[in-house]
Amino acid sequence: MKKSFFFGLFGALCMLFMTGCGPLNEPPISVTWRTSLLNSNSNVMQVTNRSSRETLVLHLHVESRERSEKASYTFKVAPGDTEEIGILEMGWQFMPGEEYSIEADGYILSVDGTVPR
Repeated sequence: MKKSFFFGLFGALCMLFMTGCGPLNEPPISVTWRTSLLNSNSNVMQVTNRSSRETLVLHLHVESRERSEKASYTFKVAPGDTEEIGILEMGWQFMPGEEYSIEADGYILSVDGTVPR
């Protein structure tokens, strides 16, 4: 029983590492910010895909504790491209101090942060 459990666990871990889903696998993205042209009090998120060959499917989750609101948005970013997300794309004004999380299909870890002041 112990041997079969060990080999099963070992096999599952090997599969995770071989498919690129290792325990420290974070999506190859960078997040930057600019001031919104529609409202100078809010920001626009800029997400850059640093991969040279993989289109990423990303799932953005944002929360404003001050307004007690949450929102989600799913989008794709082609290799080397940057997508901008703001009120026009997802109906959300990114305000300083709000928390966000970006998950990518095929990756274990998310990219988390706070909208800068």
